[in-house]
Amino acid sequence: MMKPGSARWFTVACGCCGVFCAVPSTAGQSPAALAARIHAAMRRLQSLSASITFTQVVDGRTITTPVRIWLRKPNECRLVVGAPYNEVLADTGKTLTRFMTKSRQYSQASAAPDGADIQVASVFPVQVFFRPLKSLLSVPVRPTGVGTGVVGGVRTAILIESGSKSTAAAVLHLQQRTYARSDGVVVRSQTIITEGKHRIVLTSTLSNIHVNNVSSAQLHFALPADAQSASAAPADPYDKSLVAIGAQAPPFQLPLPGGGDYSLKQALDGRKAVLVNFWFYS
Repeated sequence: MMKPGSARWFTVACGCCGVFCAVPSTAGQSPAALAARIHAAMRRLQSLSASITFTQVVDGRTITTPVRIWLRKPNECRLVVGAPYNEVLADTGKTLTRFMTKSRQYSQASAAPDGADIQVASVFPVQVFFRPLKSLLSVPVRPTGVGTGVVGGVRTAILIESGSKSTAAAVLHLQQRTYARSDGVVVRSQTIITEGKHRIVLTSTLSNIHVNNVSSAQLHFALPADAQSASAAPADPYDKSLVAIGAQAPPFQLPLPGGGDYSLKQALDGRKAVLVNFWFYS
């Protein structure tokens, strides 16, 4: 559990796509030129399958999630996301299905023609695959630097993009690092976000990469026999125990990531109202 006001840290993440290529060079290359090369390379890809290791480090707390993706333009996908999200997202190009593997509930909607609605578990490799990323957290980023790095034993060019935005609490600073091989296709992406004393580092790294050979069979997903529509699910008995609207909240306290507790009484000290936002994964 995080301190009040810090729930936004779980709303974004980073993703990446990649292919085989030779050793890159950034000598004499401007950040804008490298950004253009990466975007052009992603536009050339027609399909991609890969395993992703997605790691979130939030104020010192680390969460690692395995993700398996099959993507095909213009708007088809199958994404299998492991714990703690436990979710499957499948888009046939006409219908988008979201299935929660623990609750066995699903929802369906008409698919967006450009894949704009293909997002799952805050991981966005599909966003990078279908269209260039322009901003995170509504913070516009621009190319500000280049460098070199190593991913899986292979040297990569690094595109550094930065941006900032004033919030009610502090200034939010964002830095996006995109690791690309010599043909400009991404193999790792890292996002670093800081706001006041809060810091989050989100990293996605691909393995088992296959390019331009995703089949219809790999994209196919059939709902299990015990799957139940979320709209038809029975009311949760727990809802009856919720505090009524307008009633006074009972006293409670929650643990902090760095140790200790934070109580509602502390949050209300000197304030007229407090908004408590509970985040969960499934």
